[in-house]
Amino acid sequence: SRDDTWAWMQRAASEHPKQIHALRMARNSGKRAALYRGFARARGELLTTVDADSYVLPNALRELASPFVHDDRIGIVAGNVRVQPSASPLAAMLDVAFTHAFEFTRASESEVDTVMCCPGALSTVRRTLVEAHKDEWLGQTFLGRPANIGEDRALTNLVLRDGYLARFQSTALVRTEVPQTTAQLARMFLRWARSNVRENLDMARFAFGRFREGGMLGARINLVCALIAMFVALPLFAMAAVAIALAPQNLALLAAGALLTGLFPAAVFVATRCERGALWAFPYALYSTLVLGWIGPYALLSVHKSGWLTRGLSEPAALAPAATGAFEAISGAGE
Repeated sequence: SRDDTWAWMQRAASEHPKQIHALRMARNSGKRAALYRGFARARGELLTTVDADSYVLPNALRELASPFVHDDRIGIVAGNVRVQPSASPLAAMLDVAFTHAFEFTRASESEVDTVMCCPGALSTVRRTLVEAHKDEWLGQTFLGRPANIGEDRALTNLVLRDGYLARFQSTALVRTEVPQTTAQLARMFLRWARSNVRENLDMARFAFGRFREGGMLGARINLVCALIAMFVALPLFAMAAVAIALAPQNLALLAAGALLTGLFPAAVFVATRCERGALWAFPYALYSTLVLGWIGPYALLSVHKSGWLTRGLSEPAALAPAATGAFEAISGAGE
């Protein structure tokens, strides 16, 4: 890290020497390499990953562990990622988007035992599965180049390929800080989109064979939908651009259509959160279509790139006095 992460980790380790073991890489080798080193030192039956900019809520680890106790077919469990409260309108919009992505998308994927991406922000996996594939995971390549992005989706794929189930645990909550500007958000979404292209293709290599015992149809339907959405993004974007160029009034039709797409995320937010914040679904629908709509098509064209696209760092802040109480999270491979 180029910021003060290591100082905070050392302080946490000194306050909780029996619970926290802080490790520092000799050089910045990427998140995947840092996790690999942590995995190698772990001794528990379950391994949990947490992002450096995320805050784990009480009982989250217990909630993540409980599915493994009840079903030994489960290999990995995704936590429920929500946006850290902020006065930023962008954070409010993303709170609705994240709620839809987890409380609906991952919840529905969990119903067919195949959460397609157990997020690095909070997920738990069986250590035996990590041990079996950690070298393959670390050395993953795409088009002959090291795959430095999408480590969480890649790990999920390895677990699924081994015939294990991937579930979502809605009661395991973590709050994450989100980008505060459009440029930062676009870089994050572009990294995610490139990873999804790669891992959708990788998942297709095993998902249409008999990759596990029991039902597989739901997993295949979800994958086919993801592949279709991935490949039609570019022609749809091109058609919309041409239509607007030929008749600018078509922009109003596109905006109206985008607003309609906000209805379902708003409904999911009301059903799962019961908060007035659901109305942010509509400005986010406009924003994601008109401002961020290029990301999917561009990710398809630039999928060979593996840049982390990390936002710039400000000067490190001084450590605060020891009045914040005990640390309850471990920072690892963040910025």
